[in-house]
Amino acid sequence: MDGSPAPLYEAHARAWKGIVRHVPPDPDLSYANGKVNGVVTGMRRVVADRVVIADDDVRYDGPALTAVLALPPASARGAPVLVAAGPAGL
Repeated sequence: MDGSPAPLYEAHARAWKGIVRHVPPDPDLSYANGKVNGVVTGMRRVVADRVVIADDDVRYDGPALTAVLALPPASARGAPVLVAAGPAGL
């Protein structure tokens, strides 16, 4: 999800073509924190058992991502798990 202004969004689209599914936030969303618009847009489209949300200030290093992916999927637990990672990972 990319909520960047048009010129930057277009540059990202060119750079990531064929690598990722690159879409803007859904236009019906208007949360005060614009990043939430992107998260909700992504969650509307997800088809995977697991979702890892990261941002410029929330990133996962290799061991942290491995630990998150080792958790059972939400369907096995009955509820999702929120794992917060700071700039240095978990």
